[in-house]
Amino acid sequence: MSSEEINTKNLTVDNTQENATTQKLSIIKAIKENLRNPNTFKIRFSLMQKVLLAFVVLTMGIVLSLGTIAIESEKDVITRKVADSSFEMADVVAHEIGQVLENANRILISTSKIPAIRSFDDTTTKAIFESLLSNFKIFSRISIIDINGKEIFSTLHDSTPLSSKIWYSLILKGNYNAYYQSDIYYINDSLPTLTMAILMRDQAFKVSGVLIADLDLKSFWPIIDRIQLGQTGISYIVDQDGLCVAHSKSKNLIGKKLDSSDLVLGLIKNTKDNAELKSRLNFSEEANKRTKLYAASDLKKFTPSQNPFSSFKYPSVYVILEQDKKEAFLEAELLQKKVWYFVIVSIFISILISLILSLSLTRPIFKLVGDATRISQGDLNTAVKIYAHDEVGQLSHNFDLMRQNLAYKMWELEIINEVGQKISSVLNLEDLLKLMLNKYIETSGSDRSSIMLFDEETGTLTTNIARASSDNLELFNVDPNTGLAGHVYQTGKPVLIRDAENSEELKQLKKGAPVYPGSLMSIPLVVKDRILGVINVSKSEPEYFTNRDFQMFTALSV
Repeated sequence: MSSEEINTKNLTVDNTQENATTQKLSIIKAIKENLRNPNTFKIRFSLMQKVLLAFVVLTMGIVLSLGTIAIESEKDVITRKVADSSFEMADVVAHEIGQVLENANRILISTSKIPAIRSFDDTTTKAIFESLLSNFKIFSRISIIDINGKEIFSTLHDSTPLSSKIWYSLILKGNYNAYYQSDIYYINDSLPTLTMAILMRDQAFKVSGVLIADLDLKSFWPIIDRIQLGQTGISYIVDQDGLCVAHSKSKNLIGKKLDSSDLVLGLIKNTKDNAELKSRLNFSEEANKRTKLYAASDLKKFTPSQNPFSSFKYPSVYVILEQDKKEAFLEAELLQKKVWYFVIVSIFISILISLILSLSLTRPIFKLVGDATRISQGDLNTAVKIYAHDEVGQLSHNFDLMRQNLAYKMWELEIINEVGQKISSVLNLEDLLKLMLNKYIETSGSDRSSIMLFDEETGTLTTNIARASSDNLELFNVDPNTGLAGHVYQTGKPVLIRDAENSEELKQLKKGAPVYPGSLMSIPLVVKDRILGVINVSKSEPEYFTNRDFQMFTALSV
């Protein structure tokens, strides 16, 4: 390599070092400026506030979501249960009405088979009819017409809109199934009536006449009146035209068309089954706009008992129940309030728990912030307390290690500064060596220590000053070419032996001499780049000296 290349290389190294020094000085200058005028750190949102807010939002979100789901699901369940029970009640009422009509038909059939009736015995027939009217209030008129259309007997005469002859004609011409039943009609627009008629046969089973009965459908009223649907609920029966047959609240509405008749009858006729009717009446979008809950039952969906003597069938009668939704779903509303109370209480409890959790999480951090502030102000003597055994606790532990390192480093600097000041003030070499040895013992905590200076006259390392924890301290001279002290003196490199008994390096230097257990350090004593001797410290405990002790020891010896 030419001299020009060497100069160029050296110049590059110098420039790099100069740049590094300049950069370091600028950093130190900025640090000094910050320490001279420290900026006050302002907390906008404390960690506790953030943690508390996070817990509250999370728990409130969960509680509100679960509460809303519970309310909606339970409200839907209760709503459907209320609707189901209303429909079951309507079916029970419709079935009971059907039984009333079917019983009336059976009574009429049984009456037609009585021999006195079949033989048109006036006295007996009158007695039987009067007994029927007295015992069975559903019958308002009973009459017999013979084969010629002549009225043989009647409890009343022409009390129906149709005469007996017309009924007789209808049966003979239009119905050969031995039974006829009219639609519901209203006498004087207020008395709901239904007429039944059956053929009468003589002993030869030939048609001998017609037995006609008008049924007073006021018999349905007590059935409807028994239904209790709260303060706003009403129950009523309507016929095929939507006219009111029975009403639980107002008898003035009998024979009149009700407001809800067309709605309910239209849905009944346009639905396939009870489930669809229930859904369209109460759970469809249109139903949600209505303020009332409806239940309905069509009498025709029930099948009458089989009777070989009659083709009886149920008339077009519909049982309808209605009630304000607010009252019908009162149980659901009460449950909703209870759930909301539970949600509110749960929110308060969650806030309390969140506060406790946030305090448990942030309190160690606040304590750590206080300890860090105290350390930043120069207090390195007070330990950092650990309040939690988690990541925050580990952080506190690391902070305390940092404090200890800083305290130890400050102590090292104080020791080095103290030794430097005393070295400049002490003129006697022996006093200076004693001072240094005392500091070595103080800093290292060794059992034995000594300073060995090279004697040019004898050519050996001579123990000038020594200290030991016991009184049996032996002073001796060492050949500078042998042993650990000679090796350190010749090489100028300090040596740390952590475990003397297991150190191969020490065994080689001793060359067969006995090795005692413990740990030791041997460091050259250097003054102005000249090695004057060796400083030795030892401890009978293995692994006692650390790298920090070694560095401190080395710094004191230079």
